[in-house]
Amino acid sequence: MIKINLLIIVLTLSAFIFSIFLGKTGELSNAAISGASQAVTLVIKLAGGLVFWSGMMNLIKKSGISDLVARLLSPIIRLIFPKLDKKSRAAQYIGLNLSANMLGLGNAATPFGIEAMRELNKLNPTPDRPSNDMVYFAVINSASIQLLPTTVAIIRAAHGSKNPMDILPAVLMTSIISLAVGLFFAKIIPLFERKRRK
Repeated sequence: MIKINLLIIVLTLSAFIFSIFLGKTGELSNAAISGASQAVTLVIKLAGGLVFWSGMMNLIKKSGISDLVARLLSPIIRLIFPKLDKKSRAAQYIGLNLSANMLGLGNAATPFGIEAMRELNKLNPTPDRPSNDMVYFAVINSASIQLLPTTVAIIRAAHGSKNPMDILPAVLMTSIISLAVGLFFAKIIPLFERKRRK
């Protein structure tokens, strides 16, 4: 976090210094004001869609549909996490996280992801380092398959796209490839580590 803050300070100071040397301080001020205004406008446009879908995911959890979602996704969860009890709270939260990510709802998926990681950590035999299941889940959460890129579609619609969902085939293909590659390396790297230790 400190490094990101430092980077932002450096970039801001650099822009200010260069604008003085180039005699474009007025343009820099206008760009800063315009950018801030556009950011606020975009946040307001995104808020409605994100609040709606986050509320829907909360209703799904409280209505008991979460159990059904976890059961529907249990074959996938069992394939990736063979040692995990399919009735455990960890499996339930993983199922909810997967379903939210499939709908492209990264913000709605985050609370479920945090709870899933907490539950996986409780089952972790080595608290000083993440378990394989925790690593697999981190990969799944980061490179998730998106059936409906909702957040991206909302952003595209906010910027005037006539068909905000036309990116669906590209998003689906790239998310499947990224998830497959991520899981492949997450599964194979521990094997090399064991061989190196031996």
